[in-house]
Amino acid sequence: MELRVRHADGLIQRVVLDAGKQLRFGSHPTAEIKLRENNALPVAFGIVFKHDTFQVVPSKAAGSVPVNGRRVKKAKLQAGDVI
Repeated sequence: MELRVRHADGLIQRVVLDAGKQLRFGSHPTAEIKLRENNALPVAFGIVFKHDTFQVVPSKAAGSVPVNGRRVKKAKLQAGDVI
C-alpha cells in the first residue's frame, strides 16, 4: 500500500507502507514522516500493521486523529482514506 502525504506547503511525499515497519508522524527529529505544520505535535500519530491491516493510531499526547473528517482513537486504513 502506498501512502501520499500532502504537506501544508503543497509538497506531496509518497511512502510505501511496510508491514514490518511502524511509521511515526510528527515534528520530532526521530519521526519517520516530518509534519511541517507549526502546530504539529512531536509525535502526532503512527501507522502500524496489526491483524493483517494497516491501522492509524494517535499518540497519547494527541488522543485522537482525524480520519476522513472524524476524530478517532484508531482506524483501519483503506485506499482513499484522508488523515
